[in-house]
Amino acid sequence: PHGQGFAGERPLAVVADAGGGFRFEHVPPGPCTLLAASPIGVRDRRWARAEATVAAGQQVRADVAFASGASLVVSIRSADGAPLVGQQVAAVFQPEPQLWIYLGALRSTAQTTDERGVVEFEDLPVGDYEVQAYLPDGAQRSKVRVHHGEPVHVDWQLGPTSFVAVELVDEAGQPLVGWHVALQPESGQKKEAISDARGMVRFEPVRAPAGQLLVRSPASQFLAAQQPAVVGETSRLVIATAQLASASLRGRAQLANGIGASEVSIQMVRMRDGVPGQPVRGQLAADGTFEFAALPAGEYVLGFMRGQGEMLGTPQHVALRAGADVDLGVLPLDPAGEFVVEVLAADGGAVQQPRLFVALRERPRDFGPVPQQRSGAVCTVPGMPNGRFELLVWGEDVGPTFVPIEIGAGSRRLPVTAARGVPTRFDVRGVGREIWSLRLVPDGGEPFTLRWNDSQPTLGLRAGAYRAEVTCGGRSGSAAFTVGDRAGAVEIVVPE
Repeated sequence: PHGQGFAGERPLAVVADAGGGFRFEHVPPGPCTLLAASPIGVRDRRWARAEATVAAGQQVRADVAFASGASLVVSIRSADGAPLVGQQVAAVFQPEPQLWIYLGALRSTAQTTDERGVVEFEDLPVGDYEVQAYLPDGAQRSKVRVHHGEPVHVDWQLGPTSFVAVELVDEAGQPLVGWHVALQPESGQKKEAISDARGMVRFEPVRAPAGQLLVRSPASQFLAAQQPAVVGETSRLVIATAQLASASLRGRAQLANGIGASEVSIQMVRMRDGVPGQPVRGQLAADGTFEFAALPAGEYVLGFMRGQGEMLGTPQHVALRAGADVDLGVLPLDPAGEFVVEVLAADGGAVQQPRLFVALRERPRDFGPVPQQRSGAVCTVPGMPNGRFELLVWGEDVGPTFVPIEIGAGSRRLPVTAARGVPTRFDVRGVGREIWSLRLVPDGGEPFTLRWNDSQPTLGLRAGAYRAEVTCGGRSGSAAFTVGDRAGAVEIVVPE
């Protein structure tokens, strides 16, 4: 179904009978897409597609035929024009965003280029594909749409290979020796090297764009610098004193009865512009103490977990200065419990698809999602730790509602009343399935930030003027828009 919002777009599924017949009940009225899959092997499937429009109270007949004839031809030639032989090429099906979780892994096919440097994919279902080839010196990607009876050609002429060279120095111009440097392309294999006696590293062969340079000191697990790689020339990277990994953080956990130190793992992330980086994991010592050394200056969030993600205690937000040695003291690690929020509309009506987001008290109005289960207008967080937080309650037809909360043993259920909002779909282009950050600025109101990975959320907003700013992977896009009294949409493009 193509209805407004996530609820209207949730797929329905049935299995056809022996004669190929099928029947869907309780289909929301409006346009919909029918997708049929027929297994022809362990992993391979044929796909067919048809469009239909459903009218309330009426029965609609729609036939789906497995047509053939769609094909995709990919050729690869090196810089000198010679065919690239023996290179694996994949055609990866790209369904609509709301269907990705159901269909994205079901249709991906790969072949190896022949003596002509060519692969031919036959009998493909209609739809969008990303053609991928992972070469030792970089990845090639192209997005195409295939139709039955219309062969699509993708011709890749590879450019010449080059190099990436970096000189690492401190603020005094002295070489940084033994530092870890990685060259991470947008996709494909990461290359790693150690800076020599001159502070130099060199990667070759590579092709532009080469990706990101990730730099960290010898003793640190956290990045000191990250920046785009420059191809074909030596660049000088000056590491600021604050990033020389000279800070440390320690403390001692006070464990609840029945919890052993060996059961507890520590997860620490460094925040950059409100977005968490890659987590670094540690373990408690037998006496409950912990320590992280060689930390660059910055903001960190520290969490404690037991088993497969059971949160213990309250997440700690710490700001470290260069050279600081911070002792967090004794941290009680009480088991997290269930936290239930019942969302009520101010007009007494039903609430569609409420969602909960949480901000740490040290970062007000900077919200991230929490694992939750929804049943009607009731949201349940299975493992909510004790502590003080700011809660954001939002839904498809209610506006954002901010609630300061303090979670303890006797405060595990909370009713929240939210004012009505106009359903507004955010169509965010260029973010894929990555985590992205939305900063929403109401005209005359207080801005707030939300991190998410749904590229087409529908959320309620009160009437008025807004500005939306989206950032993802160092890229950004924005849009100004006005919400009236009817459901609408806003498109935000994040350039590549």
